[in-house]
Amino acid sequence: MLFRTCLIVGLLMCAPVVAAKDWEPPMPVAQDLAVELQLTQDEIDVEMLIPPHNGRGGLLGMVMDGTQIDSINTRIQPIRALLVDYRFNDRFEQAMRAKLATATGIATHADIHVEHDPGHEPRADASAPIKFVVTPKYNFDYRLNKLMVQATVVILERDGAKMRERMVRHYIYNMPLDTPSHDNTARWTAMGAQGLSNLLEQGLQQVTDMVVHDFSATGRAEWAMKKKGTFTPLLGRRYEGLPVRGTSEWTWVRQPDTMSAKASRTQLEYPFDITGFQPLTGPVTPLPMPVATEASTGASL
Repeated sequence: MLFRTCLIVGLLMCAPVVAAKDWEPPMPVAQDLAVELQLTQDEIDVEMLIPPHNGRGGLLGMVMDGTQIDSINTRIQPIRALLVDYRFNDRFEQAMRAKLATATGIATHADIHVEHDPGHEPRADASAPIKFVVTPKYNFDYRLNKLMVQATVVILERDGAKMRERMVRHYIYNMPLDTPSHDNTARWTAMGAQGLSNLLEQGLQQVTDMVVHDFSATGRAEWAMKKKGTFTPLLGRRYEGLPVRGTSEWTWVRQPDTMSAKASRTQLEYPFDITGFQPLTGPVTPLPMPVATEASTGASL
């Protein structure tokens, strides 16, 4: 059911990013900012796009055929069953509200609207002068080697009766198995419902943190810094990009516009503005959930 959605969002996340040098948002983006949370994914999914390999698959890669989709559906079903009680959308909304309350680089006051209709088009509503649209996504790669929590931020500005896209930002938090095997489904299900929920909680807390950081004074200063040729070590791996923050267990880096051939093959398949990595070598304790203050965030509509 979700594979079509996953493909569409996947293509969106592969779209070219509007560079900060072309249009830079004010500081904050707006004093009173219309924020739209597009929470339209109702269960965990698998990325349909198979990355290019040895010249095959074109720029974006190949789309799975029907047999591959059926196989993936069978393999992921036990994982979905364990996560049936985990409310990703509710948790993402809670985290985003809490962090927007103190995100002075984004807004003094965030008027938050939650949208659950996957057919909704935020560009069609020009009721606000500027709009900050956040769309999360949580999924596995096509081999079930890694769990990913992602977010796309689109800033729209009113231009007459329409909304014009001014900036697109992509964030992804990768949690790969330390030693992928032929039966990754068993590896994930062995973590149990609580273990899998902890991973998703960690991912959404990390991603929402990065959305706020990206538009802070510190984050904006990083936009123009050199990213290519800089590597961050973590647990025996090296990740190309400007280091943003991290611990001995995880790291965030800002991706260069073009990566070295070796890094692009081993690090990630598609370009993101800020990419996080946490190789799974043991149980994960997620970052704590902050508490939202109603004074700085508006109510859901």
